[in-house]
Amino acid sequence: MPSKLPPDLGGMVASQESMNAYLHAELEKYRQDPLTWGHPCHAMQEEVQFCRTRRRIVVAGNRTGKTEGTMRDILWTARGKHPYKKVRLCSMIWVGAPDFPSYLRFHKPAFDEWCPPSWIIGKFHETEKYVDIRRVDGGKCRIFFLSYDMPRSKWQGAGVDGIWLDEECPEDILAECLARIVTTQGWIILTFTPVSGVGWWFDRIFSPAQDGLSKWQAFQFPLCTRDEENEAEFEVGESLVPHLTREQIVEFASEYPDPDERAIRIFGEVRGRQGLVYKQYRKAVHRIPAFDVPPDFDLWGGLDPGYHGFAALIGAIDPSNRMFVVKEFFSQGETTRERFKALAKAVKEVRNEKDWEKLVRPTVVFFVDTEDPQVILELNTQAAEAAEEADAAGEFVIQLVFSSLDQGLKARKAGFMRVQQALALKKDRPVPPIVDREPKAVGEPLLYFFDSLYSEWQEEDGYHKGSRVLWEIQHYSWKPPPKGSTVKPDDANEASAAGAHAMAALRYLVMARLGPPEEPKKPGDPTLDSVSKGVWDELKRLENELLEEEGY
Repeated sequence: MPSKLPPDLGGMVASQESMNAYLHAELEKYRQDPLTWGHPCHAMQEEVQFCRTRRRIVVAGNRTGKTEGTMRDILWTARGKHPYKKVRLCSMIWVGAPDFPSYLRFHKPAFDEWCPPSWIIGKFHETEKYVDIRRVDGGKCRIFFLSYDMPRSKWQGAGVDGIWLDEECPEDILAECLARIVTTQGWIILTFTPVSGVGWWFDRIFSPAQDGLSKWQAFQFPLCTRDEENEAEFEVGESLVPHLTREQIVEFASEYPDPDERAIRIFGEVRGRQGLVYKQYRKAVHRIPAFDVPPDFDLWGGLDPGYHGFAALIGAIDPSNRMFVVKEFFSQGETTRERFKALAKAVKEVRNEKDWEKLVRPTVVFFVDTEDPQVILELNTQAAEAAEEADAAGEFVIQLVFSSLDQGLKARKAGFMRVQQALALKKDRPVPPIVDREPKAVGEPLLYFFDSLYSEWQEEDGYHKGSRVLWEIQHYSWKPPPKGSTVKPDDANEASAAGAHAMAALRYLVMARLGPPEEPKKPGDPTLDSVSKGVWDELKRLENELLEEEGY
């Protein structure tokens, strides 16, 4: 961008034509050579670019500029002339991404933005995904773009001068890449935000590198300083990147209700999710005095139909989209017919009879997982028979409907985040007018639980009385790491909450209203909010992992 004023501005006055000509010339220089005339690299990017170690691992928060900084590093190296160090001439460089959408969203735009057009020999080969860069000595360096979902055979072959693996790669891909740089004495760079928690790379590469016990050099970069002493919002201190203000980082941090995920994405910390899944729950805030549910509040339900743990939750939503869990039903070992009758009775008790009668043919839909479609069929059969019997007797009918919430892995992964978002407290959110308590200084959620919720059940540790859903929410934990290894932190330990049947019902209840995070309309969809983008990127990673485990 413009580096100095045009000569005729010495007297502080210049013609419009002179200014336009100057700006045009400066912008043309930037277009022709963005690496020279674009904005400078920031300090954290330069720290990596100065590094001469052949093996580097960069763990950083989201939006720290690791992709931009590494792409510039790669291009300088491919050219054979680096502003920060002397580099060896390269003939082949590989750039790895999780999948094709990641390549389209991040690597291709970064290449297009920073590669001077005059450096490209011929054109960018979109089909084969490679480009030839003209070196300063007149030779060429070919940059190939590959993805982790390619067959392993695509990562095999002759020697490679340098490899950049962006975002966490499978361990076997790294093994192939290390083999590619043995004969060439080449280099390798790993860059990622550790959204999957503590992975295989931590014990094998990152931790030894931090302790100076390996050939790797480790870098760890946050978006901002951590302000713990002054109790800053989300502990966000001063911005460490020039492209984001502190206020923007605070806004970004607010989108992640899970403090572990926020620490990963904002501060680039390496941590597996630990402890409770729903750390946001606070009894003094989320548990409220029960009230008569008004007729204009819509009712719906979530249900987990296990034989040893049948859990149903009834939710009410007000005109401002505040959700209230107003009734729960938990059953162990009863028949489907017995359970339906008890559930129908619980639904009827949510409102007084006069309020029910104000509604024309009221219907309450329960959303159920699809693991046992036979149970859904039996429940709907029971509901139809009960409605016919009530009609024949001239009684008032509340129609119950049981419907599949068929989202599979998406419902589970995205459901955790959606419940966390509903439980998250915001200081500027007022108390709903119908809630009979004082506002809390810590803020208000979108999801509340009646203090009248009640069930009785038997567990190995004895007989329990009270709210089953609130008992589970205070026991539901992430899976612990297996002995001697790491664990993917994306799943919860059902055993921690005695099967977590009410937690499943809660996910279905919340997902039926909030739905999954917005899905991209196309790769690189710019309208997607950052929370939705993060969830869908993670879902894609998990689905690829599942397909790989099944041999596809």
